[in-house]
Amino acid sequence: MPDRYKETSSHIQSNVSSISKKWFKLSLGSLILAGLLSGAFLIGRAPFISELISNTEWIRRLLVVHVNLALLVWVYAFICSLFVLIPSTWENDTSFDVAFLISLFGSGLLVSMIFVPGAKPIMTDYIPLLDHAFFIFSLLLIAFGVILTVFSPKLLSTSAIGNRSPLGKASVAGLQATGILLFLSLLTFLMSWWMTPAMDDSKRYYELVVWGGGHLLQFVNMAALSSIWLMLGKKVLGETILSYKWAIILFGAFILPTLFAPMLLANGTTDPMYTRGFTFYMEWGIFPVITIFILIITVKFFRKINRGNFSKSQLSNPYFTGLSVSISFIVIGFIMGGFIDGANVLIPAHYHAALGGITIGFMSMAYLLMEFYGYEYSIRLKKYAAIQPMLFGAGQFIFVVGFAYAGSYGLARKTFGADQNIDSIEIYMGLIVAALGGLAAIFGGLFFFWIIFKIWTMKRNNKSILT
Repeated sequence: MPDRYKETSSHIQSNVSSISKKWFKLSLGSLILAGLLSGAFLIGRAPFISELISNTEWIRRLLVVHVNLALLVWVYAFICSLFVLIPSTWENDTSFDVAFLISLFGSGLLVSMIFVPGAKPIMTDYIPLLDHAFFIFSLLLIAFGVILTVFSPKLLSTSAIGNRSPLGKASVAGLQATGILLFLSLLTFLMSWWMTPAMDDSKRYYELVVWGGGHLLQFVNMAALSSIWLMLGKKVLGETILSYKWAIILFGAFILPTLFAPMLLANGTTDPMYTRGFTFYMEWGIFPVITIFILIITVKFFRKINRGNFSKSQLSNPYFTGLSVSISFIVIGFIMGGFIDGANVLIPAHYHAALGGITIGFMSMAYLLMEFYGYEYSIRLKKYAAIQPMLFGAGQFIFVVGFAYAGSYGLARKTFGADQNIDSIEIYMGLIVAALGGLAAIFGGLFFFWIIFKIWTMKRNNKSILT
């Protein structure tokens, strides 16, 4: 009986690893495409070149697909690649495979919308859309695949968390909190869609539909990122950052305010309580608990450094550099968010800082996932991997600074090409800096893909943590 159980357990873990890899590959593929499409966005914003573009519709369409790949597919496919690693006595390979295929098809349909001229771009906040039935259908497919993966017994599983999971107890609690927040976001999206009346103004209509759920998705992203920080910190320090008990308390405190979010729709989506309420959630609901996570991690590291227990190798690996740069960007995003006043490009500078923190955290976790899958890489690749988060971060930081500078001189957001009305040397300089930073970030992203590709083509050591 014990041998049979051990064989079954090994089979389950092997299948879970396979499903995790599928989601991981989808997330990487979406980020590659998003990076390639960002080149068109930079062209649409770049001084001198942008003035030659009179028809900006195609740039907006590319931008919509770019944002959905970078914010939705990359992030939530990556979350699924981690979520399926949560240990559970229930492992339904068929449902997980079906869920993945549904999201994969939806992602392909999303990308194909680039070539549909009749798809009108709607530049809504959080989730820009194309006013086309196939585009909406593609998002529904992606969401359904993710939901089918997350809403499984793993969402509430506590079976052998400490013994069988490479994620760690505290991070499992964080991923489960991520799943609960995702459910609340979906519920809010559905309620908003149901309660929003038909309108002639399609932008106003879609803005109301995605406003509430879009705000809650930021809670989802930060819960997932905090879980990743705990995993990276544990890898670097060689010890647990946070106990399971305190992880439950902090992630519970993070979730608690969002439980009342559906009540903001009591008077419909056209009521000021809906728009102001979710704005209030964003302004005051995220940073307090996330700041506590940052302080705990920072104190843990400084204590270790002061005790002289840190070796050079611990400080020169992608887990430490990625964790440090990721946290730095989130702090920058919080600070910028406090200075937002009016609808200028300081807003996208703020969320690009936050997105940079999320992306760098996920990139660094990708290296750790490769170890989970049983891949080893050379000392040279490890050095490259340690540099890569800093390179990508430097480019993203320059991009954010350029955007913020142009925004401080009144450059409007969501304008491209000749529509930008660049009327001062300060705005020119800000956009030039942003373009240079964007190119550097793209290079950092390509460097990341090259490293992952090199690792993937190396021979596995057959010592996967997951098998």
